[in-house]
Amino acid sequence: YDCFIVPFTTAVIYDLEAFVYHAIRLLKPGGVLLINFWCVDFYLHRGLDMGTGAPLYMYHWSTPIGIHNLLHSLGLHENDYGLQVYGNLLARMAFLLNIPAHELTAAERDHVDPGQPLLICARVVKPDHWSPPKPAYRDPLWQPSMKPAHISANTGHYGDEYQR
Repeated sequence: YDCFIVPFTTAVIYDLEAFVYHAIRLLKPGGVLLINFWCVDFYLHRGLDMGTGAPLYMYHWSTPIGIHNLLHSLGLHENDYGLQVYGNLLARMAFLLNIPAHELTAAERDHVDPGQPLLICARVVKPDHWSPPKPAYRDPLWQPSMKPAHISANTGHYGDEYQR
């Protein structure tokens, strides 16, 4: 492929190394992977039943140093990718409190504090002759045994946690 776009998915992928490896593998040399990594989000401690047959779990929150190391472990060098960090403490708190972005001023929303990232975006260009070893796929060794949360038909949120 010329381009592969992966928005807002990485937190729910258990084996992130294998996932990113295969996302790059799908590209032709010079192809571009656009992918983002969450730095903070709600933790679905019971998982979330979305009606797909298997609960959705949150496995990863990322840091810039973690993403640099992930990409280097896959045989990439700094000239093969670029990272852009977005967010600040106020934006993180607004996100966690479900405050819409339009409630923040542009300065509050757009200020970047590298120590309080909300989102990391990466642009990876597949190098010619890229051939790192294929990572061994790993499945989760443990998952919660409790019944997963359910999406509320009324609110669209996993609101059953608050309906007690």
